[in-house]
Amino acid sequence: DAVEFGFAAHGGSDLLPLNKSASGGELSRVMLALEVVLAASTSSKTIVVPSVDAGVGGRAAVQIGRRLARLARTHQVIVVTHLPQVAAYAHAH
Repeated sequence: DAVEFGFAAHGGSDLLPLNKSASGGELSRVMLALEVVLAASTSSKTIVVPSVDAGVGGRAAVQIGRRLARLARTHQVIVVTHLPQVAAYAHAH
């Protein structure tokens, strides 16, 4: 089977294949959204999130950090980050 995700960055944009239309930051946020949704439906208690903050700015990094911290309430979350805004939400480094 092959799956292709469609993505429209803005309300008026055309729906295009995700790999052709999303920026690095948008891809990071889509991946985080998928991790959050999948975490609710899996028995695994560990989630590995590599470079979820690639291509995002400070404000988005804070939101990513907050969301990862909420996810860490019920799962062990292992994150690779380069931004202090994300790392600041961790309980262990």
